[in-house]
Order: sequence, then structure tokens, then C-alpha cells
Amino acid sequence: MPRVVFVLGETAAGGAENQCRYLLEALRGRGLELELVYFRRGGQHERFEALGIPLHEVPARSRLALDLHRRARYLRPVVRARDPDILHTWMYEAHQVALVAAGSRPRARMLLSHRSSGMLPGERRQIAALRLLRRRVDHIVANSGLGAEFIADQVGIAADRVSVIPNGIPAARVAVGRDRQAIRRELGIADDVPVVCSVGVIDQRGKDHSTVFAAMADVWSALPSAELLLVGPTADQVERLLGTPLPPRVRALGWHPGPAELMNAADVVAVHSRTEGHSNVAGEALMLGLPVATTDTGGHPALVRDAGGRVVPVGRGASLGRAIVDLVRRPPSRGAVSEVAREALSMGTVASSFVNLYEKLL
Repeated sequence: MPRVVFVLGETAAGGAENQCRYLLEALRGRGLELELVYFRRGGQHERFEALGIPLHEVPARSRLALDLHRRARYLRPVVRARDPDILHTWMYEAHQVALVAAGSRPRARMLLSHRSSGMLPGERRQIAALRLLRRRVDHIVANSGLGAEFIADQVGIAADRVSVIPNGIPAARVAVGRDRQAIRRELGIADDVPVVCSVGVIDQRGKDHSTVFAAMADVWSALPSAELLLVGPTADQVERLLGTPLPPRVRALGWHPGPAELMNAADVVAVHSRTEGHSNVAGEALMLGLPVATTDTGGHPALVRDAGGRVVPVGRGASLGRAIVDLVRRPPSRGAVSEVAREALSMGTVASSFVNLYEKLL
């Protein structure tokens, strides 16, 4: 059986890390030997262990610029011993370490998973490093068309060596044990209060929480009782971002291992990123049947539109606020939203696409 070794920075709960784990789970039983190399043990390490595949730690000692070649030297004997047919890397950190480590192992095909549609501040050096290593890259897979165009242009790789495979969401990810009313009672929110939910850590380079707070100013003008649930940030983090105490009708709930139940208590889910690949949060919300208001970046806006949601320009808080109000007042059918999303986001379809790509590379 072909051996595919995944390389990931951290066994954490971010979007790319979740997609890596979902794919590993969906690929089991498809005629592949699967293994995972990681640099840091993260908050979802036990879920990666539960996959039942070999895990190999290449410990990170410091930031990548100072630690790249040490990690590559540590990874090189792992690659030699495991002799993979494909090294499948996730995000810039893993790309660079694996490309350097595998330079002398030409049998291993190098497949890079790219997860963004643009360049975030501070990533110029990462792109430059990939450009220097591009001759060792066999193929790149992006999760959006814009992301594919961006990475091909920036790295200087031929378009026929870049594929697009959108994100998928396993049904178990959006399984909820308690209904909307039960979660609202637990949070002390009345059934008739409009609730907007945002999921993601505070990262002004990409997630741009300033836009959702600007949007809520317009929401509160039209719907004074509306509440904003922030899943991911803590109250302290929000207060540092705003420079003020946590505003009324805003709840910062911190990190949650399964945000589906909290999203399910909302009326609208807001995605306010400046750059995305293909938002997991948007996909999970749609699978729950929730309408989504999103900024126009990445591969998910088309699906959001198909499911009756709203798409607005990046960084336009007032436009996002009007979209949220419109969806609260005129929501699409939850059943119809869920049906569209579950068909489009099947992990079975995603896994088959990757198997076909692996076969092509081999």
C-alpha cells in the first residue's frame, strides 16, 4: 500500500489542523498507510491519537527562522526510516521543514496543502522560502480557486501543478446533544433575542474582529436586544483589542472543543475574515442550517450564497451589519440550508479527491 506521511505544525484545533484530522480519518480504509509527523503537541492531540495511526514528534525548540535546519535534520531520519511515497504537508512551517528534510529523498512525492487566498502580514518571508524550494515541490493543493491562483503566482509554479479541493466537514463535527433552547437557557438568553455568533481566535491579520464589532454597531441600531457570542476569544483578549471593557450584550466564551452547540443557539453566524482559504466555521454553520453572513474572501462565499446567506466586501462593517439584520429578519429555511451544505461538504467526496490526486502523483 502507498505510504502517505502527513506533516503538521501542531495537533491543535485551528481550521487547517481540523481539516488535516478530518482527512486522515476519512482516508482510513482506502488502501493507504497513513502516518503523522508534528512539531508541537496541541489541544486536540488526543483526537489525533484516537485516529490509531503512527504519530512521530519532531520537537520545535524555537521559532522557525532559528529552528528550520535543526528540525529538518531531526525529520530526515524519520523520512529515511518510513520511506513514504508521499509527504503531505500542511501550512508554511511544515512545508519548509519537510522540503528541506526530503531534498535527498527523490522517491517521496511532495504535496503541499495551501489554506489561504492571500498573503497575511509577516508571510512574505515564508513565500520567499517556498520560492527557493519550489523545484522540490511536486504538487500543491489549495482549498479555493483564489488560493490556487495566489500560490501558483507567488511561488512561481506551473498552474497544472496546482489543484483545488474544497474543505469538507464530517457530520460528527456538527452533532449536537442539546437543542437551541437548552443552550440559550444555560447562557441566560431569552428565546426571542437575536443572537449573532462568531467563531475564531482574535487575529487582526486574518480573522479581523474589528469588522464584526463595527457590524454590531449597525445591528444594535436595528435590533437593540441582539447579543454577540464570541467563541474562541476570552474577555481579556477582547478588551485588549478594543481598549475598553467588554461591551454590553457581548459574551466572550473562550475556546470550546465543539462549537456546534454554541453556534446552534444563534440566529446568524458571522465570518469576518480579511483572508481565508475555505472557512470551516461557515461550513459548520451551514450544515447546522444556520444562515451565514461572510466577507468575500476564500472558497466558501459561493456556498454561502447558494444556501441563502449574504456575502459582503472585506472590511466593510456596515455592510456586514446590514447583512446580519437582513438574515435575522428574513432567514432562509434551516432545512434547505443544511441540505445544500451537507451535499457540498461531504468528507467522502473530499477523501476521494485526495486519493485520486495521490494516484496521479504516483
